[in-house]
Amino acid sequence: MATTRITLRDAFGLPFELEVEEGPDGVLRPIQKVQVSGSSQDLRGLYASRPEANSVPPGTTYWAVDKIGEPQELSVSDGSTWRNI
Repeated sequence: MATTRITLRDAFGLPFELEVEEGPDGVLRPIQKVQVSGSSQDLRGLYASRPEANSVPPGTTYWAVDKIGEPQELSVSDGSTWRNI
């Protein structure tokens, strides 16, 4: 079977490539293990315990469990600063 590479985007909009082949039913199936580039770190804890933004990979999320419903509840590191989302 012939293989082809396609480009997809993860939840952060970052591109990653996937090698696929077409099955007998016409459905594309991955033929290798996929590792998404970028962050897959999802941290949670007290707001005061949040690590420095430059100590975690960009894209790392932090859920401040003591700030539910407040602007600081969810932050994403850009590699130097935490951005509230």
